Amino acid sequence: MNWEYANSPDRVIHFNRHARSFEPGEFFDDHTWPIHHFVVGSEHEQNWYFIDPKAGGEFVFPYHHDRGDIHREAASLGEFPSALLQWWREVESRG
Repeated sequence: MNWEYANSPDRVIHFNRHARSFEPGEFFDDHTWPIHHFVVGSEHEQNWYFIDPKAGGEFVFPYHHDRGDIHREAASLGEFPSALLQWWREVESRG
């Protein structure tokens, strides 16, 4: 996996500008990237990890471009690294 997380204001700006640069239907189903989905990380700049202030709480969600699905990955940004490590352990155990 090639994950990258926003560890500086410049990366946050880059991620969010890039995700919003696609035309409707080119990336996020038939819409542009929702303005309230605030990107905090990426996987190959195709799959995005984001927070959604409109959803309430501090949840981190992934958006997978091939599947088009969104689900809650972690309860907060603070829990996000542990959630990813747990996910990876599960992937490796399935071998």
